[in-house]
Amino acid sequence: MRLEFPQIALGIAGAALVLWTTSASGFAMVQLGMHNAVAAECLLRGEEWQTVRGEAFAHWPPLFVVLLAAGRALGASYETTARLLNAVSLLATVMLAMHWSRRFAAARWVGWVVGAGLVFQPSLLAIHGTLASEPLFLPLVLGSLVAGQAHAERPRPALLVLATLLAALACLQRYVGVVDVFVLAALGFWSWPERTRWRDTTLFLVGSLAPLGGWLARNFVLTGSLTGTRPPSDIEFDQNLLDGWSAIRTSWTGATDDGWLGTALALATILLALVGGLSMLLTPQRRRIALWALAFPAAYASFLLGLASWIWLDPLDARLLSPLIVWTCLLAPVGLHAWLERAATLRPWLRPVSIAVAAAGALALLSKGSVAIHDRMEAVRVVASEGVARSSEFLRWLAEHPLEGTVHSNAPEAYALATWRPAQLVPTRHVVEALLALPESAFPMQLVWFDPKGTTTLLGKPVRKRLSIEVEREFPDGAILEVRRRQP
Repeated sequence: MRLEFPQIALGIAGAALVLWTTSASGFAMVQLGMHNAVAAECLLRGEEWQTVRGEAFAHWPPLFVVLLAAGRALGASYETTARLLNAVSLLATVMLAMHWSRRFAAARWVGWVVGAGLVFQPSLLAIHGTLASEPLFLPLVLGSLVAGQAHAERPRPALLVLATLLAALACLQRYVGVVDVFVLAALGFWSWPERTRWRDTTLFLVGSLAPLGGWLARNFVLTGSLTGTRPPSDIEFDQNLLDGWSAIRTSWTGATDDGWLGTALALATILLALVGGLSMLLTPQRRRIALWALAFPAAYASFLLGLASWIWLDPLDARLLSPLIVWTCLLAPVGLHAWLERAATLRPWLRPVSIAVAAAGALALLSKGSVAIHDRMEAVRVVASEGVARSSEFLRWLAEHPLEGTVHSNAPEAYALATWRPAQLVPTRHVVEALLALPESAFPMQLVWFDPKGTTTLLGKPVRKRLSIEVEREFPDGAILEVRRRQP
């Protein structure tokens, strides 16, 4: 891939913006990131990988854990490691998308708009400011498709190996990477050289799925399921569809209810992306590459909507739908280029009017995006500066004096924020019954209890008749307790 100055410049601008916004406002935390960081801490300590709540780590694949652990082993914090990974990820996403867009439209400005759209897309920037696995997933998928399509045009073993490696890493970053694998295999079987089609497709499938297969086998041995036990979904398909549309719509403005202007801007970008895909399909010399560009977003959206209607997933927000946002940024400028080309042949005045409308829309998007970026930065800054991790003497002490052995807590997430260590959940409601239901081998236990009012209740006389509870260390917002069973 030959890189040009605009690709490098906009890629570096995206990486710099990630580093600047996260340095200025702090790093946002999501449950997924906390689970991966806790598992990374377990890896570094030579222990069985666990989640925040002390369960076997199986709901997510292992690549992000390994990368976080590698950064920590080199002396960086998990937040710093993720910040650098996310900056590099956005840089790679921008450069790959700009490079690929040159195959979709001849005009150079199309690539520049693609890069600028990705750099200033508010939801993408917010996602790259979180401890989550999606940022790295995006360039892995995009890179595997770019390499696979290049192998179809100019067959080279190195390109097939690259596509296989990137697809395998995408599966190890997110389970939904299997969509990328099967889409690429189908496209490859259709467009790779006929004399090596079966061999190349077989090698690709085996090479990209074998690492994931090993991980799934490990999960089955530990948990009896391939990807961890997941309850059925309680959200119907139509509601997931509405939630997905809402997430896509607000991803361009950063607002949950932005009125007609936000909806109009979102509709315009989506319609332009559809026009871009359709225009390539209707152009004979670009029909093959159009299928490469359109197959993954169509398959990903269908798979995600179906899966979210079958088993429980996180809400269909901008984070889960980030690949679709990337593809919208990739294809919308192509659609604008196709429309401007068509407008010139319809009416002489239509092209300049379309350019003026497009410029006004771009300014509106830039304005909305800038405000959304500022609002997100401010929200994260407030959480970082006023959150419990800074104000809590208890959490500061835990961070400086991590507890050894199995720990129980009524708030494992808070304990993980301070220590990056797992804690078995002890529910605040019916706490005595929950403690008495634990096996005899769990006692004596260390109970990290948040909320001093709850501690007072826990130390009451009715509890002491069945459990021996001693305060090892007390703080204004919680305590460390030693709990033993009393013999009947």
